[in-house]
Amino acid sequence: MKTRLSRSARGGAAATIRRQPANLALLTLVLTLMTATDAVGREYISRGTRADTPVPKGLSFGVLKEVATDPQGDTLGSAGVQIDIDTFTVNAIADTLVIGLDFYTAISAPDSGDANALDGYIDLDTDQVASPDDDVPWVDVLTGLTTAMGNEYYVELFTYSSVDGLVDVIDDATDTLAGRVPMTVGPNSISVTIPLSLLADDDGAADDGAVNAAAVVFPELEDPTDKVPNVGNLSSNPGGGSPNTVFLRDNRFTVDVEWTDSDNVSGPGRLITQSDDSALLYFFSESNWEMLIKVLDGCAINDRNWVFYAATTDVAFTLTVTDTQTNDTKIYQNPLGQAANAITDTDAFMTCP
Repeated sequence: MKTRLSRSARGGAAATIRRQPANLALLTLVLTLMTATDAVGREYISRGTRADTPVPKGLSFGVLKEVATDPQGDTLGSAGVQIDIDTFTVNAIADTLVIGLDFYTAISAPDSGDANALDGYIDLDTDQVASPDDDVPWVDVLTGLTTAMGNEYYVELFTYSSVDGLVDVIDDATDTLAGRVPMTVGPNSISVTIPLSLLADDDGAADDGAVNAAAVVFPELEDPTDKVPNVGNLSSNPGGGSPNTVFLRDNRFTVDVEWTDSDNVSGPGRLITQSDDSALLYFFSESNWEMLIKVLDGCAINDRNWVFYAATTDVAFTLTVTDTQTNDTKIYQNPLGQAANAITDTDAFMTCP
């Protein structure tokens, strides 16, 4: 059975495992404290696999879109400080996975020693399959609420160091360190940036950016206070489309670009950065920006949603924009060898509001 490192008290205090919530027994997991400790004083705790805790029959866990809003005040347990999640985001941006947590409550850095020092886990399912051999996500273990995921990796928040601004990503299959990655900590938020090259998908290669995720948080050495999403998990690839699909306008519109150059080499347009209604893409290199696209709300002007784009390229490309609310699609193409024209399509979608 796979093992998992638990946290010991900081400052040389005696090692302490996390207190288990009352409903943990429902998962039929056995957490057995083993005698061995590693060099930094952490104790090993064994934990069951997905086969030990199958997803209950008849339940449907819809994979949510890349931003989950969590209700205020839905905290768990009886910790003195109730860290309360506001939003959870999981986005594949270029060659990285960017994960964000915002909170209604103020937080402190995990190594601050403050009463509101953030602790917890961000669970990552990189093959989007809850295999019987996969470990159960820590969200499931600590809350008794099923995410319908099988873990390949997790981010261990308490390993964050304010000295270097890095946090551990753990390979869950082997309980070994996959790498340390940047994490920024604000008064009410954190953001973790993971290179996709650090993660492997079901083929064993570098992950393609399609990742399911869930998170559980609590003050240091306390019971869990909040889980997100409340049902199921969050996906960096909502709707099951291409990992390079861009979602705009509160996830209503999808944008996909496929290009072909003069050597008959093809590929997708990849996201560099985006706002709610605009996205900047590259084709060949992240340093070589290729296309700006906007999906604008023109409903108050002509009862239409507009599509504007400009591309500085002469390769062939097909741009597909879809209104997921109505399934209406607009396709724009540029032929090989022709400098792309700027398009301002103010009649694109007759799908207001």
